[in-house]
Amino acid sequence: MRHEHKILLALVLVAALPTGLSGVVAVAVTRSGVESHSSDLLVSLAREASGFLQHEIDRSTQSVASVLDVAQGGIARFTPEQREAFLSVVYHLFEGHADAALIDPAGEEPAQQVYRRPEDKARGLERHPASTTEDAAAFLARIPVDVALADGRGLSAIYRAGDGDPRVAVAVVAHSPGEKRYVLATEVSLRGVRDHLARLLPREGGAVVASADGNPLLAVGAALPRGALHGTVLAGRSGPLELGEERLGAADWLAGPRAAVVVFQSAEVAFEPSARIFWPALGWLAAALVVALVVAFVLSRGLAAPVRIMVAAARRIGGGALGEQVAVRERGELGVLAAAFNEMSADLRRKQDEIEAWNRELQSRVDRKTGEIRQLQKIAARAQRVAGLAGLAAGMAHEMNNPLQVVIGMSQLARREASGPVAAKLEAVEREARRIADVVERLMKLGERPAEEGAAVEFDLDAVLDAAVQAGAAARAGRGVQVEHRRCERATAVMGTPADLRRAFANLIENAVEASAGLEGARVEISSELVEEVVRVTVRDRGRGIAPEHMERVFDPFFTTKETWQGKGLGLSDAQRIVAAHGGEISLESERGRGTTVRVTLPLAQKATMLA
Repeated sequence: MRHEHKILLALVLVAALPTGLSGVVAVAVTRSGVESHSSDLLVSLAREASGFLQHEIDRSTQSVASVLDVAQGGIARFTPEQREAFLSVVYHLFEGHADAALIDPAGEEPAQQVYRRPEDKARGLERHPASTTEDAAAFLARIPVDVALADGRGLSAIYRAGDGDPRVAVAVVAHSPGEKRYVLATEVSLRGVRDHLARLLPREGGAVVASADGNPLLAVGAALPRGALHGTVLAGRSGPLELGEERLGAADWLAGPRAAVVVFQSAEVAFEPSARIFWPALGWLAAALVVALVVAFVLSRGLAAPVRIMVAAARRIGGGALGEQVAVRERGELGVLAAAFNEMSADLRRKQDEIEAWNRELQSRVDRKTGEIRQLQKIAARAQRVAGLAGLAAGMAHEMNNPLQVVIGMSQLARREASGPVAAKLEAVEREARRIADVVERLMKLGERPAEEGAAVEFDLDAVLDAAVQAGAAARAGRGVQVEHRRCERATAVMGTPADLRRAFANLIENAVEASAGLEGARVEISSELVEEVVRVTVRDRGRGIAPEHMERVFDPFFTTKETWQGKGLGLSDAQRIVAAHGGEISLESERGRGTTVRVTLPLAQKATMLA
């Protein structure tokens, strides 16, 4: 083989082979990663869809059970007209109900049904699915009476009505001790699942609700070929699903309705990222080949020794020895090439150093941003948790308030007619009931927005702090805690509702006082200062502090670290709600045994915003 050919072959191998291998490896790794990510995404979507499907069924079951709790002991004594009215109530509990039936398992009484026929256009019925006479008869046949009698509740497999609407029969036993048993059943339409599935679909993907043997019951999005699930065992299967080379799929099995949710996506769409890498890699390979041919043609004119030196140096650089220099003292083209080679090697070393430095800088930025994102996620999760608890507490308090007011009123009336020890006991009943009413009122305020007592006004925040300190002065007497308020040297004008903020700061001061009570030299410091466009208020104590494991939950309603309840657990959550409504933020730092610092920032009057 001629010397020129050897140089050509060597340069082709050195330049093109690593580029080609890198391209092949990059495409393969990318394809594997994309496939794994797509599979995990489809599994997650299938689980979310099956969870929504199970939720729809559970809603109907719980609504039926809740009605039975109210009607316990009365169904056996209902007249046929009363039973039909009772069925109508059950039918209208859930807009997904297509039919409701009351069945005598002994067969002594005919079954009673309530459903909307296709020709029924009465107001209030159009939100329910229509059922033909054949659909109603098929529903009676599918009611799992035996399962309900054995377990108290029963659920049929998902089936399709005459118009293709997927449905499931839910049955609950209704009876009281010593009375005849009945089975109350509802037919739940799963048509609402279609819209939810459509929102979950990946690009050019689809979803199917199928029976255990692969028979499709509901399809959304892209269509599967006929018989694609035929012969596929879906019972008990949850995870990735083989659907041929053209599709990626995943399934999640629902044991109750004996059906599976299958989510799939076109493999071509899923592997687009790996396809986009292939052509650039091929282009780089072609470019490397062209460069190798040109360089080989030039070097073939020179001497073999300088070429071998540079080839050896190039190989060392390819092995990672960036910055390698060659000692070729030839003049002319070889000398220029050697100088360029040395300069290139030095540039590679310098660029590599710059890349490594950038990598370190980027990693530092990524770590910092990741920490910020995690903190924001924690804040969002805490806000969602607080909002849920506040809504639940307000709802419960609203339900408790009416009967509680009745208790107070009745105790007042009874006390007027009683005397002696009985009157004293009634007075104690009224007093304790009013305590409960105060707690209920605080619970109801958790679900309300602040500043409903009047329009927002501009006021001095330090004046509100003074009022908050004075509000609890009488309660602090004798506890041995000194409270000091250092006012800001400049005006601290903010917009909002003074009464709400006074209550919020009073809660913070009371918490600090309680944490410091009983300690030697107990002291609570309150200070305000202007920082750029905000007012920052700091409430600091040297009390017992908060354990690290409790820091995540201190703003949750009903959470308290105090040893006695006494209506506690609402102060910090109430304060956070009020501060947020005034466009501000609240943060807390604490160290066990060294005290707690709470910082509240509120925008100045010209920048303040109140929630409408």
